[in-house]
Amino acid sequence: MSCISTLQEEWKKVAIVPINTTNQNRLHLLAESTWLNFGKKIRNCNPINLKEIETIQDFFCNLNSFISMGELSKLLSIPIFIHGPHSENKLNTFDQHDFGYYHPEFPIRIRKYFIPALNDSTFRTLTQQTYDLYIKKYSRTFFVVYRKLMSNQEFYDKETERYLMLVEEKRLDPFFLERFNLFMIPDFTDNEDPEYGAKFKTFAGDEFYETKLVRVCVGFWLRRRIDNTETLFFDGLLDLIKTYDLEFYQSRLD
Repeated sequence: MSCISTLQEEWKKVAIVPINTTNQNRLHLLAESTWLNFGKKIRNCNPINLKEIETIQDFFCNLNSFISMGELSKLLSIPIFIHGPHSENKLNTFDQHDFGYYHPEFPIRIRKYFIPALNDSTFRTLTQQTYDLYIKKYSRTFFVVYRKLMSNQEFYDKETERYLMLVEEKRLDPFFLERFNLFMIPDFTDNEDPEYGAKFKTFAGDEFYETKLVRVCVGFWLRRRIDNTETLFFDGLLDLIKTYDLEFYQSRLD
C-alpha cells in the first residue's frame, strides 16, 4: 500500500534502543503484577467489580491503572506510536481523519514481556481466572474476526484500501464501521447477489460474538494492515490464546 513506504521512512528516524537490565526487570514485575491484580486497581475509572469490565474502554482504563502510556514507552525504550492523534498519555479515539500508527517494535516487545505464563505453567494456573474473567472475551473476538477477514483476502484488501483512502481524503464517515456489527453472522456478505457477494470461512457459534466489539476488532485489524503491524500483533495474540485458551484455539484450526 502507498502508505507503507512512507511509514518505513518514519521508522528509520526512530532509534531502536535496547532495553536495559533495570527496565527489563521492571517490565517483568509490571507484567506479573498486572496479571495478578487486574480488575482490582482503579485510576480514573468508574468503580468496578467482577461484572463491570464490559467494554473495550473499561478494559484499557483498567490497564492504565497499572501504568500510563508514557511510562510504558519509557520502559520499552521506544515510542508506542510513530504517527497519529494520540498524546503521550492519552488515546484520542475520536479523530475521524487519523489514527495511531504503531511503532513496529511495540508489539514485538509487548509480546516478549507481557505474557509471563507463556513459559511458566504455575503462573498460568495462578492467573487463569484473570484471563477467563477479563480477557477471554476480547482475545477470542480479536482472533475470530482476524481469521474471518483472512479467509477472504480480496475482501480484506478492498476494505483496507477503502478505509485508508477515506482517512487520507478526510472523508471517513463516523459510521463507516457500523455495517461490521454483523460481520460474524455466518451469511454476512457485501453484495445481495450470492454470485458476487464475498464469502468467508465460518464456524458454529460465530453469530454469538458481541456486535459492537466485533466492529471494534474489524477497525483495529484494518488499521494494523495499514500500519503494517497486523502479523506482529496476531503473533502475540496467538501466544496469549495458546497459553490460556488452547482448547478454543484447537477448535478453530482449519
